Amino acid sequence: MIGRQAELVWALEGRNSLDINLVSRIHSNGTYKLSSDYLLYEFGNLGGVAAVEGQVVRKSFGIVLGWVVALVILALGVLVVRKDAKVKRRFLVLVLLLAIVVSALPQFIAYRGVAEMMFASVIVLMVGYIVFHMLRPGMSWCCKAVFSSLIKFSGGKGVRTGLVLLSLLTGLQNSIQAQQIAGVIPVDVPKDAVVVPYDPSALPVHRSDDQQLLIPLKRYTELFKRAYPGLTLEHEYLPVKYAFNGVEYSTSLYEDNSLLIEGVIGIDVFTDQELIIGLPLGDLVIEYATLDEKPAQMKVGVPQGPLAPNVAPQAQVQQQAEQQQDVQPAPVPAAASHQLLISGKGQHELRLGLRMPIARQGGWRIASGQLPIGVSGMMNLIVLEANTELRWNNHLGRSEYRTSQANEEVVSSLGINGLFDFRWRPVIQESLTDRDLTSQSELIIDVQEDGVYADWFVNLSFRNSTRDLFRLRVPTGMKVEAVKGANIRSWEVVNDEAGNQDISIEMLEAAQNTAQLRVSLVRYRALPTGKSDQFNIPVVSVPDAVSQKGTILIRRSPMLNVVIDAAKGLSRLDVNEFPGLHRVNGNNQPEAQAITRENPLLIQSLLAYQFSGNAYALTLSATEIASRSLANLKSLVRVSPQEITLESMIRVSDSRRPVHQVQLVVPQDLVIRQLSVPGLVEWAEDEYDAIIGKAKLVTALLGQGIKGGFNVILEGKLERKLENMTTTVPYLAVLGVQSQYGETVLLSDPSFDVELLDVQQGESVAMASMFGWLRSNQRPLARTALKFRGPNYAAKFQLIPRDVSVNCRTFTNVHVTDRAVEETILLEYTVSNAGERNFSFRLPKYMKGKSIISAQYVQRVIWEDEAEDSDYVTVRLLLEDEVLNEYRVLIQMDRQSGENTRPPIPVILGENVGVLGQFVSLESSGDQISVKDLDQDGNQLAGFERLNRQSVQWRDVTAVLGDRISEAFVVTAQDPTAVDILYSVRSNKVLNRDAAKIRLATTYVAVD
Repeated sequence: MIGRQAELVWALEGRNSLDINLVSRIHSNGTYKLSSDYLLYEFGNLGGVAAVEGQVVRKSFGIVLGWVVALVILALGVLVVRKDAKVKRRFLVLVLLLAIVVSALPQFIAYRGVAEMMFASVIVLMVGYIVFHMLRPGMSWCCKAVFSSLIKFSGGKGVRTGLVLLSLLTGLQNSIQAQQIAGVIPVDVPKDAVVVPYDPSALPVHRSDDQQLLIPLKRYTELFKRAYPGLTLEHEYLPVKYAFNGVEYSTSLYEDNSLLIEGVIGIDVFTDQELIIGLPLGDLVIEYATLDEKPAQMKVGVPQGPLAPNVAPQAQVQQQAEQQQDVQPAPVPAAASHQLLISGKGQHELRLGLRMPIARQGGWRIASGQLPIGVSGMMNLIVLEANTELRWNNHLGRSEYRTSQANEEVVSSLGINGLFDFRWRPVIQESLTDRDLTSQSELIIDVQEDGVYADWFVNLSFRNSTRDLFRLRVPTGMKVEAVKGANIRSWEVVNDEAGNQDISIEMLEAAQNTAQLRVSLVRYRALPTGKSDQFNIPVVSVPDAVSQKGTILIRRSPMLNVVIDAAKGLSRLDVNEFPGLHRVNGNNQPEAQAITRENPLLIQSLLAYQFSGNAYALTLSATEIASRSLANLKSLVRVSPQEITLESMIRVSDSRRPVHQVQLVVPQDLVIRQLSVPGLVEWAEDEYDAIIGKAKLVTALLGQGIKGGFNVILEGKLERKLENMTTTVPYLAVLGVQSQYGETVLLSDPSFDVELLDVQQGESVAMASMFGWLRSNQRPLARTALKFRGPNYAAKFQLIPRDVSVNCRTFTNVHVTDRAVEETILLEYTVSNAGERNFSFRLPKYMKGKSIISAQYVQRVIWEDEAEDSDYVTVRLLLEDEVLNEYRVLIQMDRQSGENTRPPIPVILGENVGVLGQFVSLESSGDQISVKDLDQDGNQLAGFERLNRQSVQWRDVTAVLGDRISEAFVVTAQDPTAVDILYSVRSNKVLNRDAAKIRLATTYVAVD
């Protein structure tokens, strides 16, 4: 067994072999399942895809338990061997049922071996019972003879020894059989075989893409060489043949035209071959080069043939992987300008001394180039002088640094592929100018309400050279808001000791010959009210320029007055000759070269100057232009007991400057329904403490300033109730105007009069003076007017109900036909001074329930009976609302002829109702109607008069009732119930015209 294990040791060898200790896994609470007779472990590979599940079973426990149960069953079976056959059968069936239950239940899967032993015991008992019953007579005699002879021969000891040997042999045989039944079949595994676990339920097994098999690298290499003799495995290549480590450079910055850079480069060589390493030095000149403290073997220039590849095979593999994974390839290194010959595996040290020229720009010294590095490299700069300014370009770290002491060391990292680009300048050399740099400036100053804005457009020219860093200077009195240009990387503002602001501008790419920049400056301040705001025009300059020229344009807001306090070093220039007018007119200029600042006041150009150098000065003062604004308020207040509404037209005018907002003071309980202003952008309400107390401030913002005058229309409703029919006149005022005046006209329903009370700073005027601006439909409702001047006015008004005046005329028409008598009564009311909603009158009693009453706005008709002996009833009309002017009530009734020959005359009721006249007319459709004028005694009937057809009253009656009436009467009595107008109807004879014949007929036709 030990030799077998030694032969299979190779299967456990490998780079990632696992040591599995099941006992320590139990003690460490690993992943396992514990049962009574087995432990279940679950293993996974390092990738987490394939899984192996194993079960460690305590087989000795199961075998012993099975044998114990089998022996117990056999013992019980032996005890019942002499029992009846029925008892033995029941015993065997019971044991079989228990075995079947244990085998069928999944919970007892571990005890199936016990069930099998129970079944085997039943089989043995069955065979034993059969043999016992067959051999029982003979075996009984044989046993007795044998036992008796043995007892006599050995006294019983040999029998006991034989029985024990027999039982041991039988147990050994049963144990061998039990092992064969459990399915443990020994397999002869070859010593070079690899066992791969699989899942029997997933048969047939197919190889998948993620299936892996770990075998020793040595064995894998041997098998690969047999299959592919000409190929080389990946691990046989070197990752790299050499590598740089610990790359450091140092240099001292001093005033010279060249710079010496000393570097130390560590090189690790991983091969015994001789290598040629390329060094990208660019224009750097080698002063010395040592390799391992010996002169280095180097060549200058790019070789004709390719250099020895460092990572060529690996690079091909990596390139293929990047193409498959869409990975961006690493940057291509720069071409090598020098070659280093190196041999010998191990570590080497290369020391270099490199000399490079320095470029100058004004006071700046510029150094840029490339150094060989590995993964990274550091450069240590030793600055000899204190207060030296350092700046880096295209640098991953800080971009600017100023030294504080002499011989200070500044450490910086090199860029990708060893690129470096930095410059330095001592402070004492800042005053040096660049003879090739000139500047042309255009300075535009905008003086506005919220501050002073300055836009400096500078055009820099430098012949036959390139620059990537510029320095501009502005005074500290203004804030640098922005620096714009087409090629700017970054800009920074630094305050110097002289009280100026130096703006350092770094370009993305070096500018060639020219550069255009824009600097935006601002000085914020509040609107100067009541006093002047004095300020200086910023003096802008380019410190490194040899020549500086420029022009200045000053613009102002229409709300400000700008005057010149002092001027020095400037010459006047016509505004139209300013070269930068295209920047303010917006003639399709780029954003960086045009002023896009919007001003609703339409800023105006004022002055223009030109200067040379930076020794100029200009002082200005700005004051607010005084306003000459007026406000004329004309208001209509409609008053009723139910609600109060306000309509106002406010005329605002200013002759000096445009108006951009309007602020109105309105009553606190005013709900604004409409606010109309020309060019209105938005409006808002806010609380305000006015002279009358709590009020609201309405602010309306206009889109652009309006010069001259404009109207503000305000409509709303006052949410207030009249107390004792009295309230205050709505207060209106305009803020921010020099003077205001106005008129407020009070309109009410016709039922009320309005009286002004407690007038302050105003007067009540006649309504005739207000008719010039009141409409024709508003004049009849106007009751009184309040005229005021200034905002300090107040007044109250009271509603006084009017006495209503009602006049009425009645018209009664009786139309007689051959079928019925049609009676029509028309009541024509004229209501004046106030409205009326209740009308009462009396009608004959026979008309109750038979007549039809028609009128407008009727809410309810009430019929009231009078005394029993009265021939009249009282009718009351209740209207929905008060009516004014004319109001008509029409009463119609049809009755049979011959019942009553007296026309119905209504009686008008009411204290303030006057009866102008009552008329009665008769109308017939063919029959003749006659009115009785004399009584039985022959006296003239009183109380009415017959109307003449030529009289005015006849025309009035026909205008209402038509021309078909035959007779008309006017009631002259004070009591219409006492008037007896009796009429009689006489029918005309009816001729039978059907029997008539025309003997002769003559027809004349005239044609014109």
